Amino acid sequence: KNLDGKIMWNCFYASCNVKGIISKEMSPEELKKFLNGTIKELSVQNKMKLDNKIKWSVPNYFTSIHSENRALNYVKKNNCMNAMERGLAKIMYDPKKDRVVFLIKEQNKVVGAIGRAITSATYPKWFIYGKKSNPFICGNHREAVLVEDCASACAVSNVITGIALLGTSLSEEYLPYLKKYSRILVALDRDATLKAFDIANRCAMLLNNVRVIMLEDDLKYYNEDKIREILK
Repeated sequence: KNLDGKIMWNCFYASCNVKGIISKEMSPEELKKFLNGTIKELSVQNKMKLDNKIKWSVPNYFTSIHSENRALNYVKKNNCMNAMERGLAKIMYDPKKDRVVFLIKEQNKVVGAIGRAITSATYPKWFIYGKKSNPFICGNHREAVLVEDCASACAVSNVITGIALLGTSLSEEYLPYLKKYSRILVALDRDATLKAFDIANRCAMLLNNVRVIMLEDDLKYYNEDKIREILK
């Protein structure tokens, strides 16, 4: 619906409360693509405009990670507790989707979240809540390491800032967040060697100090001393 120079959209299904307003900078064709779930066809600039227009807040049914033993066990097993206890990561539990949820913040405001399935029966393994253009970042160091998942980002946060890729590719939207770091490490599993070097080459366009670290196992399975040794 066109309303005073803005486009208003909403979903009329009874169980859906998705709605929003965006400016007419987006064409009707682009809006249609977005609503049909083909956001990848839009330009990065317009995707970021849409992300900024659509605000997400933590649902009131999210509970403490301590409310579900399986969720708490996941956090402990994957070395996330230290980051959570030090206030570097906010982790909750989504009882509806049965997921451990890592909240994403920007300027101390929650803008989205990443949900990790607790069991293999839940698909997909990762679920993105809210904005897709913000990476999950854990740590306050001047150097950063790009890792595959949120748990690994939490595990390294006392040594280096961890940035989760949610896989083995670097999203275009994440690049602006990397510019502030003095050094970037790319630490992926050994079977993703070629992808790691591809990511490093893209990062090298932003800063000079970029290095690939080849892992024998995921960083979230190591203790802090071993992480320091691997990333030194």
